[in-house]
Amino acid sequence: MIAAVLILVAGVLVGALLLLLALWFAYTYLLWRLGWRVFAQRYSTDLEAPQSFIAQSATFGHVFASYPFGVRLGFLPQGLHFSAALPLGVAHAPFLLPWARLREAELQRGPYGERVRVMLFDEAGRVTLVLPAAAWSALQAARPPLR
Repeated sequence: MIAAVLILVAGVLVGALLLLLALWFAYTYLLWRLGWRVFAQRYSTDLEAPQSFIAQSATFGHVFASYPFGVRLGFLPQGLHFSAALPLGVAHAPFLLPWARLREAELQRGPYGERVRVMLFDEAGRVTLVLPAAAWSALQAARPPLR
């Protein structure tokens, strides 16, 4: 009797784990499909950013393509380097968005401290990021002068 209950409990736990895993893959695919994919196809790169910052939030044009603490952003002379933090990084190829796509970057002060808000526009869509305040000086150092 006890062996049958243990087998049943083990089966339920394995089933729940498989369900969670399936939901995670579905969520990752949805994020990739709704936003990241177009940018990664258009601006693929093999470059690596020497320093990157984890975005507190990142949205790729669609409310459902939101990455809380899932996107790493680095600054290179050629542009802004996007990569996905693990475990999303396995399915999301990095890309390099040219500086010309940057429309707005500002250091904001709020009740919970400072943060950097970045907005980018491209034919592939709009990207909005919120970065830690430490990213501000790196962004300013890498950003080409405005014309």
